[in-house]
Amino acid sequence: MTDTPRDTQNAGQQPYENGDLASDEAIESAALAGAAAVQRLVAERNELRNRLAGQQSELSALRSVNEDLRRRLLAIHQHYVEMAKRVVGDLEQVDGTIREVTQEAFESTPKWEEKAKPASLAQRLADADAPDRAHGPNGAAQS
Repeated sequence: MTDTPRDTQNAGQQPYENGDLASDEAIESAALAGAAAVQRLVAERNELRNRLAGQQSELSALRSVNEDLRRRLLAIHQHYVEMAKRVVGDLEQVDGTIREVTQEAFESTPKWEEKAKPASLAQRLADADAPDRAHGPNGAAQS
């Protein structure tokens, strides 16, 4: 069969067959689903960008706080080092003073060896008893 002009005109105006209608609806449905997926992806991308911007500003703030804390810790460290130096200096002065005092005391008192000699010990005991002998056994003065 050959197409007549009337058949050609009617071919463009013929209602969709069930297969064509389902196919067009499937394409339209897929296009809408694709558009919705693209919108979700764009929204997710924007959300991730916003989160990234927030995290970058938080990171910047934390770096600033970290640097401030580092400076403070360094200042505290320097303070304690200076204080420790002063304490060591003071202890050295105390040590020197104690050495001087003990040296002077050692030089002004008789040597231990001299105190330990029997004659020296007897003399010291006699000197210690001398006031007691003058008073007698009951502490009364003897004539």
